[in-house]
Amino acid sequence: MLAQISNTQQKTSGNSMDLEPITVEDVTVQGLTRFPRALVQQELGKVRTAPTFGALLRELDAATFALHQTDLFEDVTTKIGGGAQAIHITFELKEKKPYKLKVGATTSGAADEVRYEAAGTLRGFLGLGELATATVTKSAKKEHGLELAVGLRRPFVTANSFLAALGLDESITSVDVEAGGREAPWAPATARSLGRRVDGRAVRCACAARDGSRRLALEVARRTGVDDDAFGASTKCALTYGLRADGRDSAAAPTDGACADANVEVAGLLEAGDATFVKAECALQSHTRLKEVANGFLAVGGIARLGAAVGLPGRALDLAMPDRFYLGGPLRLRAFDRCGVGARRPRARGTPLLAGEATAPAVGGALLWTASLILSAPIPGDLGRHGLRALAFLDGGGLLAPGAPATLASLMAETRLACGVGLALAPAAFARLELNYGWVLRARPGDVAKGLQFGVSAAFGS
Repeated sequence: MLAQISNTQQKTSGNSMDLEPITVEDVTVQGLTRFPRALVQQELGKVRTAPTFGALLRELDAATFALHQTDLFEDVTTKIGGGAQAIHITFELKEKKPYKLKVGATTSGAADEVRYEAAGTLRGFLGLGELATATVTKSAKKEHGLELAVGLRRPFVTANSFLAALGLDESITSVDVEAGGREAPWAPATARSLGRRVDGRAVRCACAARDGSRRLALEVARRTGVDDDAFGASTKCALTYGLRADGRDSAAAPTDGACADANVEVAGLLEAGDATFVKAECALQSHTRLKEVANGFLAVGGIARLGAAVGLPGRALDLAMPDRFYLGGPLRLRAFDRCGVGARRPRARGTPLLAGEATAPAVGGALLWTASLILSAPIPGDLGRHGLRALAFLDGGGLLAPGAPATLASLMAETRLACGVGLALAPAAFARLELNYGWVLRARPGDVAKGLQFGVSAAFGS
């Protein structure tokens, strides 16, 4: 028996061979020169003990994914040789270069805002399999200062019982520090606005451990408003834990399978910081193939998301604007502008931030719900063979502002509806592009609609 499995493994087929008992006799690793062998060994424990051939393929796929997540390897290939009673596995690794420099320009938010970026990466400079990054970003707009972000992360194995109970005993740990202006989540008041920002005094530090579908993070952040008092200042110290289970055939362009994720954030424990809340979010999506057609499948998918924030026991809810839920925009609630759903708050000084822009920033909410129904099919011809799909959608969702009563009547009154058509393309396994045109079926006063939209997502439905 001889097989080769690349980093684009397909799921096991479910035939009798998948249930065949096996014994993994030897695992060989080739291609390690600058990184320690322990970096790979922690990914191989379950591979060595796989009881069946199907389980072995799944564990190899998980190990390959985890090694790619370290951002240390250009390619990871596995080979299986031998017989069922004495399987030999070979990992062939191609290490990435020890350094990387990148200089470029991107657009974010409004189309006329150009951002210049310089980034550098160092891999394994301490010989421990660590990765250090530094990024400097400058907006072409003179009123926006520099943004600086630095990070350090490395894989590790820990015997800590607390992390083991959370499923984080084989984790990638990271420390990230950011300083400078950042686009605020309630940024675009209309399609032509540039986006609101926090100023150069804002600093954020986050320490995180993640292991596959689990993530634990401790974040300390100081946020300060710009030019008006709609958002003053806030200090947040929060602990976040997230879980994800993904059984879809593709993360960016799924046509079959289901996915679920949940995230809980607690801010203000031990009276640290002035933000005090418990915020929980969960999302579910399911996709089904209806019919095989040229270039793929006609598929239907459903996505639902729910988020809520409440105060800590015995303490009132203190939810600053950066911590609230916002709704609207491509891939969230189509046909509405990004952050275009919900109430708006007049600026305290009574003057707009930008000349000619009179719309107030969005207030956001403490309760959010969305649901989408999507019918998609591949485009005929070469474009369809390269992954371009046509889609029709029906989206719904709403927000409740902090302090608003969460009654059935208020939930129904705040629900928005939209429908439309579009095109979707997944040029990589982790990215999705959408071009949509939508019609608003139900809105509330103050909502900002936007029929034609272009969206980019790193994880569809997130």
